[in-house]
Amino acid sequence: MEWVEDVRLFEVHGPGSEINYQIASPLAADLRDTMLAAAGGGGGGGWLGGHGDSDDDGKAAPHARMLFAHAETVVPAAALLGLLPPPLRGSSGGGKAASDAFSMPARRLAAGGGGGSGGSARVGAPRDEPYAPPFGPDDAERPWRAGRVSPYGANLAAVLYRARRSAAGGGGLRSEFLVRFAYNEQVVRLPGCSDGAGLECGLEDFLRVVSPLADSGAFERICTQG
Repeated sequence: MEWVEDVRLFEVHGPGSEINYQIASPLAADLRDTMLAAAGGGGGGGWLGGHGDSDDDGKAAPHARMLFAHAETVVPAAALLGLLPPPLRGSSGGGKAASDAFSMPARRLAAGGGGGSGGSARVGAPRDEPYAPPFGPDDAERPWRAGRVSPYGANLAAVLYRARRSAAGGGGLRSEFLVRFAYNEQVVRLPGCSDGAGLECGLEDFLRVVSPLADSGAFERICTQG
């Protein structure tokens, strides 16, 4: 029964079908815009960009943006970003085989032009062959388990912070914006982003990876197709 639920979650809400994560593209757009605004590069004053603690209207810039939803939203969003399945606790970020097998959604969507402003999301075509899940019921080490991917209280966090690092050539300290992801309170790697010691991603790298996935109108467009 556990395996049946694993397959159902993978196919209905996870990376098993393109439409599952394509409808999460508006969340990628919200994430991108929120990070830019927090860093002071999205039209607001920001609170990490050296512009003080107020935005252009004199209002205090928010220090957090929290969205609450069910697993039917959290899992597709994490699948879109390529964060699933989460690595085993105590590991250094998940095995390469698991990463290659399940982080493909974000790569496919970015390569196929399904994201981005004005892009046209692609809905996966029906299968021509009998379905075979990418993991079997006897695979005790399978990385995709519903109890780990979508436990009670599943959550996804993206944290923007500013680090001070030594400048090249001994020119003192320089500031750098970094983004770190956590899934169910465990730090995870964003595929396609250069890794730091804490699996953090530079803001520019983050924008390069996430921007092609961002499409604020994807949900309405896909779900109203005739």
